[in-house]
Amino acid sequence: MPPDEHAKIRILLADDDKEVVSALKCGLERHGFDVDAPADPGRLLSEYAPGRYDLILLGITVSKPSGLDIYRELKKKDEKSIVCFLSGFEIDQRVFEKVLPEIKPKAIFRKPIRVVELASRLNELVIDRKKAEPEERGLA
Repeated sequence: MPPDEHAKIRILLADDDKEVVSALKCGLERHGFDVDAPADPGRLLSEYAPGRYDLILLGITVSKPSGLDIYRELKKKDEKSIVCFLSGFEIDQRVFEKVLPEIKPKAIFRKPIRVVELASRLNELVIDRKKAEPEERGLA
């Protein structure tokens, strides 16, 4: 369930595997999320605008441009955006960040993943972010 029952969590989803995108979009929407998933993952950058989405869920192996390049461009547009990667491989996030220190996803989810588990983790990430926002603005 989203942190505010009147405001759905908005997710921008992109992956090269269209079946994964379709399944995740449908499943996450059943869990109360509002999910946009451009048919062409390369269009993710043109779909993105700061403040429009609560979280970006991005396939790490997306190509043309690469998932890593998309991450870099998203962070140029909005350094506070929450970006999580999807991967078909087990990736240790600490090792990943040592190898690519400029890439710091909030989470790396291994496919396949149960939608209920993914929905729970995405809710936690967005709720944690919303709790931190007043502190970042000096309002806490």
